Amino acid sequence: MTLKKFDAQEYIRREEELSRIVTVDDTHIVFHIPGDHIDGHYEIALSTCKTGEQIISWIFHLTEKQWVDRDILRRFIKDASHHAGITL
Repeated sequence: MTLKKFDAQEYIRREEELSRIVTVDDTHIVFHIPGDHIDGHYEIALSTCKTGEQIISWIFHLTEKQWVDRDILRRFIKDASHHAGITL
């Protein structure tokens, strides 16, 4: 197996993009849906992300969304677990 060369510029670009796609306010994790989706955004109340079980439930739900890719899902996991005080 050959390792792919790490592209720092691409990593920074993607992290900046993800910080625009997934944001957290006082009450919600907000997804600013990329592309031409009708709704444009999707919100998850922070009050429904207080436990690991709740976060897992949301992960399963989000995997059914066509606009969720691996990086968006990882960002959700990172933000939701941070809010819940769960150390990964």
